Amino acid sequence: MATKTSPASGDLLDTPPGEVVVEFNEPVTPVDAATGVVAPDGDRADTRIAQNDAETTLVISVDADQEGTYLVGYRVVSHDGHPAKADHRRCLR
Repeated sequence: MATKTSPASGDLLDTPPGEVVVEFNEPVTPVDAATGVVAPDGDRADTRIAQNDAETTLVISVDADQEGTYLVGYRVVSHDGHPAKADHRRCLR
């Protein structure tokens, strides 16, 4: 269902991204409570979740100010009703 993430899962980043982008191969609706970014200290680091007009891309705004591993997770429901979820890790050094 998800076709691309930016930054990619597992990336080691020198500077924090301002956002994480997840692209899907069909329109989806995010489950907001289960979609976002968790900082190394366990607190939420996402500040906003937006979609493009086609509803095929999630843009998760991030306030990342800690070194360490961030967990990006999403849970979405496609327009035909099937759910999908995933977790991806990105590291800041």
